[in-house]
Amino acid sequence: MKYFLFFILLSINSLCCLAQVADSIFSAMKREEVGVYAVEKGHIDKAYLKMSFASEEVPDQSVISSLQSRKILQIDIIYTDYPKNRNFDKLNTNRVQKMLELIPDLRNRKEVVWRLVKQTATKDYWQAIKLFHGVAVTFVGDEITTTKTIIDKEVEKVKSYVFNGTFKDSVVYKIMERNKKNWKNALVVGDWTGSVYPYSSQIVNWHKLHLKDGVIKHFVFFNDGDNKSDKEKKIGETGGIYFTKTNDISHIIEVMTQALQNGSGGDVPENDIEAILAGIEKYKDISEVILIADNNSAVRDIKLTPQITKPVHVILCGVENGRVNPQYVNLAKYTNGSIHTIEEDINHLSKMQANDILKIGARIFRLKPNGFFMMVK
Repeated sequence: MKYFLFFILLSINSLCCLAQVADSIFSAMKREEVGVYAVEKGHIDKAYLKMSFASEEVPDQSVISSLQSRKILQIDIIYTDYPKNRNFDKLNTNRVQKMLELIPDLRNRKEVVWRLVKQTATKDYWQAIKLFHGVAVTFVGDEITTTKTIIDKEVEKVKSYVFNGTFKDSVVYKIMERNKKNWKNALVVGDWTGSVYPYSSQIVNWHKLHLKDGVIKHFVFFNDGDNKSDKEKKIGETGGIYFTKTNDISHIIEVMTQALQNGSGGDVPENDIEAILAGIEKYKDISEVILIADNNSAVRDIKLTPQITKPVHVILCGVENGRVNPQYVNLAKYTNGSIHTIEEDINHLSKMQANDILKIGARIFRLKPNGFFMMVK
């Protein structure tokens, strides 16, 4: 018993010391303000740890092991000033402490520059959650690590997702299992930007095990522009769209690899509707569309929705704390489709009338007379 109490006291003392170090680092941090923090994808000397909005938790810690032995130059703690003028010191001190927990010897690295970066270009909650929140780590790269080796590692992850089913969040798999008798001859349109690789790969894994069921007929993957600069991206002409039939898993992997090599996103909004329209135009034999959507990204080309001629079933990935993106709810409603989270399937959208209330997750929506849902605050 005395040893148990000793270890409890030791743990408490360790946490207190860690909190004191975190407080010290936080008080000395350089402060900067930006409209939107630019996430620079593809850099061989920078890594990002995405944290949930208003939280210090790091859902994906896979990059931590590669940082342990790196010479770290700078750590940016990035947050959003929303609600405006609220005090976020506790949140950001906790984020510093989380980094000290994940990389213990950081507390002894005096050469590391710590910065606190406040994002200010947001007017409401939905703008706020679309921005990046978390930590950017800049380190000294090496000659061996190149963009190609980074892509090769990502490709290996994708193959593991598809062939081994090694995914932590099984939202897509569960939704497909619930609806496999309801959907036939479907076109799957998969978001192929960095944060959604596991989800779009997951549906290929599911398809591999259900080839004879006739649920999925074709795949389309989109990466939002093949690494175009954000200024070059025009609505309806962004590009980065890749097509494949479904009877050859190896070919699907080849197409996914090509899409990954050619681009991984860029700014937050994505060209979901352009990809849907391109798939419908190419494949005349499909009955409906299944969209693998990033709940935390805006739809760049939402105004093109009226051109869609097939029902769109939206599988929402990355839903945090039940906060559903209203753009995808309206996309499903407008196309007589449906919307799906890990907990529920909403199939009755087409039957709803003006002023009807819809509850999805932690959000409540009201259907307006113009046919679009508005979030009830």
